Amino acid sequence: MPQPIRNKACHIELVGLGDLPEHAALLGQIVAVSGALEARLGWLLAFLSGASATVAIPMFHAVASTEAQRGMLLAAAEQTLAGAELDEFRDLMADFKTRYGERNRLVHNLWGRSNDHPDKAVWAASKDIALGMTPIASAMKSGDFGSAAKSELERLPLKCSLYTVKDLEQSLQRIVALRDRVNAFLAKLRSASSANSSVT
Repeated sequence: MPQPIRNKACHIELVGLGDLPEHAALLGQIVAVSGALEARLGWLLAFLSGASATVAIPMFHAVASTEAQRGMLLAAAEQTLAGAELDEFRDLMADFKTRYGERNRLVHNLWGRSNDHPDKAVWAASKDIALGMTPIASAMKSGDFGSAAKSELERLPLKCSLYTVKDLEQSLQRIVALRDRVNAFLAKLRSASSANSSVT
């Protein structure tokens, strides 16, 4: 589990993960698996809605918001599924929301390193760093690097967290598990559909 930096004196460099190849590789795998997961969710929407895959899949991917994609899937499921199957799907979508919150936190923020923690990656929320840099940038522009700017610069590490390789491995495992659950659910729906078709 990532740990916050509690030492203001910690030196951080938010320069990406070039010096931490294991962390970088795991983050890349998280991105790749989430892309594969999104592809399967598009297929799932096509299956649930009964729409042509050539229409439903591009429509699903045209929606940038994960929450809106989840809403589309839930709306289709509410019309198609019932009972335990619908409950299972709702649980799957709750997991999707949680996992994608975690994925987005990792992918859409800043990464770096610290000589004080050479085996860990430094993570920071983009908005926190941007807000913290405002007084620093103002001080640099005015040529008066005052105490407020120095104080803010010292506080920047306190807005960061440290990730071990194991932390990112665990995040990857969670999103892989979700992808596998989606695959299994889609396979089950296809199997049931085939069985119903053969009966009729």
